[in-house]
Amino acid sequence: MSAVLRSAEVQPLHRPRSSCAWLPEKRRAHIVLEGDVTGSDYVGLLRQLLTAHPEAALHDWVFDLRAYRGSIRHEHVEEVATLYHTVARGRDDRAITVLVTPDPGFVHWAVLLRVQFRPRRFEVVQTMNEAEAMLSAPEW
Repeated sequence: MSAVLRSAEVQPLHRPRSSCAWLPEKRRAHIVLEGDVTGSDYVGLLRQLLTAHPEAALHDWVFDLRAYRGSIRHEHVEEVATLYHTVARGRDDRAITVLVTPDPGFVHWAVLLRVQFRPRRFEVVQTMNEAEAMLSAPEW
């Protein structure tokens, strides 16, 4: 049985809508996964980010998962992690990823992601304001 990154709520199908923006002025990537996002959607989006902006691997990421209803599997995370490490080459020791979601189950995914993307840190918050406050804090 393979693990699936799913929202805790069972919802009717929603068209996937994903986007990714590299914000060089903030040294941050903002990724939105909304609706029924597939693992291929996730891999493709992160591949585009890291190919177009390899420097993004060294900086913070915010994943807006508030409307995520997809089915990203562990093997998709592994595929992205392999690409990520090829680009980051261990230079990402101060980078953090914030997962914004009301789903309490994502704290378990954050643990897996910490292992897959070491030394990048992963945190889970419920609102975009919490994400912004976390990334603006001096200790980050």
